[in-house]
Amino acid sequence: MNQVLEASNNESSGSKWRWLFIIFAVSLFLIFISGIFWIFTKSTASPIGLGWFLFSFAAGLSMIVLPCTLPLAFVIVPLSMGKGYVKGLAVALAFGLGVAITLSTYGIFAALLGKVFIAYAGGGGEIIKNIFYAIAGVFAMLFALSELKLINFRIPSYMGAAPGFIQRRSDIAKALMLGLFLGNIGIGCPHPATPIILGQIGIIGDVFYGWLLFLTHAIGRIIPLLLLAILGILGINATKALMARKESIARATAWGMVFVGAFLFTLGFFGHDWWVFSGMHTLLEEITQEERLLGILKGRLESAVTHVHGIPTGTGFFGLPLWLGNWVFVLLMAIPLWGSWFLQRRKLSVLTEPEQSILKKELRLKKFKFAVLTIIFALTFIYILPQRFLSQQLAHQAEEVGYDYTAGAHLPAKTVDISEIGKRADDLPAPIVRRENEKVIVELETREIVAEIAPGITYEYWTYNGTVPGPFIRVKEGDTVEVRLTHALHSHAANAEHSFNISAFPVKSVNAGVGHNDEHDSMANSDHEKAGHAKHSIDLHAVEGPGGGAVLTQVESGQTATFQFKATRPGIYVYHCASPHIPTHVANGMYGLILVEPKNGLAKVAQEFYVMQGEFYTKGEVGEKGHQEFSLEKLKKEAPEYFAFNGRVGSLTGSRALKAKVGETIRLYFGVGSHIASNFHIIGGILDKLYPEGDIISLPHRNVQTTIVPPGGAAMAEFKLEVPGKYLLVDHSLSRAIDKGAIGEIIVSGEENPEIFKKVK
Repeated sequence: MNQVLEASNNESSGSKWRWLFIIFAVSLFLIFISGIFWIFTKSTASPIGLGWFLFSFAAGLSMIVLPCTLPLAFVIVPLSMGKGYVKGLAVALAFGLGVAITLSTYGIFAALLGKVFIAYAGGGGEIIKNIFYAIAGVFAMLFALSELKLINFRIPSYMGAAPGFIQRRSDIAKALMLGLFLGNIGIGCPHPATPIILGQIGIIGDVFYGWLLFLTHAIGRIIPLLLLAILGILGINATKALMARKESIARATAWGMVFVGAFLFTLGFFGHDWWVFSGMHTLLEEITQEERLLGILKGRLESAVTHVHGIPTGTGFFGLPLWLGNWVFVLLMAIPLWGSWFLQRRKLSVLTEPEQSILKKELRLKKFKFAVLTIIFALTFIYILPQRFLSQQLAHQAEEVGYDYTAGAHLPAKTVDISEIGKRADDLPAPIVRRENEKVIVELETREIVAEIAPGITYEYWTYNGTVPGPFIRVKEGDTVEVRLTHALHSHAANAEHSFNISAFPVKSVNAGVGHNDEHDSMANSDHEKAGHAKHSIDLHAVEGPGGGAVLTQVESGQTATFQFKATRPGIYVYHCASPHIPTHVANGMYGLILVEPKNGLAKVAQEFYVMQGEFYTKGEVGEKGHQEFSLEKLKKEAPEYFAFNGRVGSLTGSRALKAKVGETIRLYFGVGSHIASNFHIIGGILDKLYPEGDIISLPHRNVQTTIVPPGGAAMAEFKLEVPGKYLLVDHSLSRAIDKGAIGEIIVSGEENPEIFKKVK
């Protein structure tokens, strides 16, 4: 009776564990599916944010069918089977932990390599990526050709016995050490995500980030292995089904790697511009509905995510033209096809006559098939896709320039990305009260945004964090400041680089000149190229170092760069973009102020305001309705159509006016972000104290009526307004204020003061 009860209890306990395992397995499966789902919905996040971690995780999940991960299934499953539920799971988890530790270590190495390369070799992030891609492409091609029996190149096999010192360990210790040892298999993987992730780590150059990102990737790889192990513990050996299809999986993987290897090598050798240039980029976007997903993200996250490419004009390594990359790509895909054909043809000499006859028929059929495939490859990737991309981009450029091909008239104002581009004057951090120095992290994102420059008139701004000016940065003398600059995945094509010979064949575009402004065409390869916004950066005038940080922050779309400096000199300083063509970047709104407070801080005041003046160069005259394009010609002549405080006509008026009370001490930080000096004046007010040229620690000028603030310069002023009412901030070159927009308001409330100001009959 006791034996029956014991058996019943064991069966009940076993059933409980079985159900727990099933729940665990279902949870892992849900994580698997979630990873795949999120990669298509969130991968456009910041390069150092959620998007890259989701990409890394989902990429790890997908590697279960490749020879860098699949052999591990034949290790983890036998290790965990026949040991019971608890110990079997412990063994599987120990093996997975070992793999994760080894793989994440490579993330650390990639970060260190990237840091050394950038610091000592003077290379940029794009170079690091290209090197990773090209090397990965070579290895992927070697693996593919080996699997197709065209060459003898083997990724090391891990199906044999483990070293003796590992075999002698207990089950869990042995599983952990095997995981540590076999984790190295993942680095030689032909999967394209591996070099992409390692390249990203190299660009960032942060050790902790590298470790964490590749650890996330490792977890993605481990989860399918754990699922297979759990099935084995439950008595379902799924590896048998894999073994039965091993040859088919290997062959399909090999042909897939031919494409992957050819693509990665070409991408590495010719760079991202080739990827856009080839037309495959936009085709993939359409297939995956990237723009639709980005639109969903924009709506849900209230971001200005947009992804549009202009026509690239760059070159590959050694100055090779981009169109040559199309030929290289097709050639690399064609070589294995014809290599396999010639390999079979060599067998004719050793076959009997009947066998030869059969093989000759097969070879004739394959020759026809391969010829057709080669022609399709050539037409698709050398001609059709590039020409299709060219037509799309020309149509987009025509829209951006504001021309209708049929009518030749300017298009109406565009739909704005945000309702207000101008930074509120009262939107700045509170004064610093701490006594100790700290490390201050400044997160900046470059965004290109369509907004109103005046009612009914839209303009494409280039910004830091989506406003003009950018955020007010506030630090303390002696602070260590870390600046992280991200170039958002956003690019209108209005001033993007142009080229009209995108195809590998010298074919004229059908629409290139139809209804298109000749002036615009003539500027395509000169002015527009100089005004391109492929890169952004930041130059902080508070920095003591080459380029004020610009040398270290040249970032392309989707990239992030980080640098650090010590704030050694108190003052109010301008920062701005310093990427070519620098005047264009500055003129389009990429500027702001950084305040380095003295060690003892600044005196307390009632109100602080942040105002910057800039000018804008539009093709249309001031007040002309519709969407206005940037005019490089007017910039060169320093003939702006608009002068504006905080980025927009009327940005500091009405509900957005500065507000204060009678008798309050007001501190105003004023800077000039663009190219023309300001004659700053408050109509009806006198500046009690003026700290010119950014100098906030010397004795101030007193009772100042108007001050000149130079381009790239700033001043700090303190004053009181003793009478209630509306006061106007102006550039006292008054046509700039009255006719072109350089005007703002201070609304002062409180009791009347007839002793100072009153009407007399």
